[in-house]
Amino acid sequence: DQQGKRPGSMEAVEASLWVETSGSLHKRAVASLNYDELLASASIRADLAPHRSGIERALVRAHWSRADALANSTEVEKQSMRRVLSALAARCPWTAGLEGALACVCGGLLAHLDEEEDVFWVAVCIVEDLYPKLYAPCAQAQDGGKEEVEEHLLSELGQALPEVASRFRELGIPVSIVTDEWWPTLFSNALCTDDLAVAWCMLL
Repeated sequence: DQQGKRPGSMEAVEASLWVETSGSLHKRAVASLNYDELLASASIRADLAPHRSGIERALVRAHWSRADALANSTEVEKQSMRRVLSALAARCPWTAGLEGALACVCGGLLAHLDEEEDVFWVAVCIVEDLYPKLYAPCAQAQDGGKEEVEEHLLSELGQALPEVASRFRELGIPVSIVTDEWWPTLFSNALCTDDLAVAWCMLL
């Protein structure tokens, strides 16, 4: 047993596929700075001070620790989380303010992947490749297309859950109230571990 994961289980197999399908192997191969170099950079860069404060707050608040982990592994996981988030800050400094959401995402990755560096590079793919796609509607809304974005979200919701979409319309509640919480955490704050693994298999 590896921290609650069965090496041959479907869950472990699916998680190992994230490393390949996300593009993390390519990013690792062509990176100008490797994981250890990014960690060293993160510890001395003055411009990352806000990130460091945000990371410490995220470690206190975020519910990211594995439920099936041994009691004495919590501090070990916290150190892993701190390193992953610090390296992410060094590579993607524009993520300032997203430390809490990224802690949720990386917590989900740590729960399924054995290698800390695999967690980091998959997280890099999420931040650099997936986040821009998910945040595109937000950017469009800021440019004056908020109504179009809301209509698109309602339309998508209506295809899957027509009664829910109808209720949103009836009450005049913007769907973004819900989705703005889902996108940054990739649903890790809304789904149980098993359902989250399924969702991430579709996203990654």
